Amino acid sequence: MVVCTGEFGRTPKINARNGRDHYPRVWSGLIAGGGIKAGYVHGSSDASGSAVKDDPVGPGDLHATMMELIGVDYTKENYTEDGRPIRLVNEGKPVKGLMA
Repeated sequence: MVVCTGEFGRTPKINARNGRDHYPRVWSGLIAGGGIKAGYVHGSSDASGSAVKDDPVGPGDLHATMMELIGVDYTKENYTEDGRPIRLVNEGKPVKGLMA
């Protein structure tokens, strides 16, 4: 599985310094192999690119999808050496529409 994404999208409008700022409301990514549907596009933004139009996927959903496809139980509660509970995915569930 190859995953290419960032933690933010970019603002749909140019700022006063002729650049684009971080924009966490809408972002895109590319995933290939590892059980992902080939040639599939999931979700869309509105015409201006400023809001998700349909089928939103959050970081937790993406992570849960990747974990499920590689055979890792994303719901399992693990523990640190001092007994503190941690999970691989805190919020989110696999996006079945991405899976082949």
